Amino acid sequence: MNLPLVSIIIPTLNEEKNLPHCLESLKKIAYPKVKQELIVVDGGSIDKTIAIARKFGAKVYHNPLKIRGAACKIGVEKARGELIAFTDADCVVPKNWLKGLLAELKNDQVASVGGPNITPKDDTNFAKAAGEVISLLTKPGSRYGFSSNKITETYHNPGCNVLYRKSPILKAGNFNPDLLTCEDEELDFRLLKNGYKILFTPRVVVNHYRRPTYKKIFIQFYRFAFGRSQAIKLHPKMARWFHFLPSLALISLVGILPAFMVFLAVSIYLSFAKKTVLFYTYWLIFCLWFLGWSLGFIAGFLKTNK
Repeated sequence: MNLPLVSIIIPTLNEEKNLPHCLESLKKIAYPKVKQELIVVDGGSIDKTIAIARKFGAKVYHNPLKIRGAACKIGVEKARGELIAFTDADCVVPKNWLKGLLAELKNDQVASVGGPNITPKDDTNFAKAAGEVISLLTKPGSRYGFSSNKITETYHNPGCNVLYRKSPILKAGNFNPDLLTCEDEELDFRLLKNGYKILFTPRVVVNHYRRPTYKKIFIQFYRFAFGRSQAIKLHPKMARWFHFLPSLALISLVGILPAFMVFLAVSIYLSFAKKTVLFYTYWLIFCLWFLGWSLGFIAGFLKTNK
């Protein structure tokens, strides 16, 4: 079988702790090395990230905007492969990663294929709690924590576990470098408008280490919401009612206490369901999601899109 060249793109910023594990897993994937191109697009790391990337043979490019959308755009522009795979520095991929995704890229109408990302068993208890909360919060519509037991068409696969054809990306105008986040879903929205299909496969699972502190979790939720509102301003059809609900509850004030009480009840339920004593951790993460999303969503709407 004549396998295509795949360019693997990893956006980074101060990832010296996580990147070695990611790159070690990439060394073990069942795909010919001569058919791989490893690209790291770095946003100005001041730790050992760049040195680690070069040690593993990656081509390193600078991302002056320091955000993921810009990194993805640069990576696509530099990539030689006809196929482009994305993952994150805090991910560990399975051996079947490329072949498993490639197996479902069966015709030119399919622009991309992706799979689930799960919290690893060796992650911290805090990170596992964060993963449970993220999974629950994304069930209404977001694909970030989506899982399914069958191959299906979808509107989006998260950029930590996805394979694209390069040509459709370029035809759609590449990634938007101005979005703080949601750059992958905004691209997928344009791909679907161009008549392409996007597939989800449960057969290729990536381990995704979660943010390790309350502060980093809050920042993640804030950035998610900021980018989401930027994307909605560009494409109103990307909006769903639940995107607006936290901000409306915060602005109205009367919705804050009921929301926190609901979070407490859900946190107690999760603790019993998962047989842990982490209900307080769950509750704080839910509250941080509420505040981070609400504030980020409002801030994104107030920012003028370029």
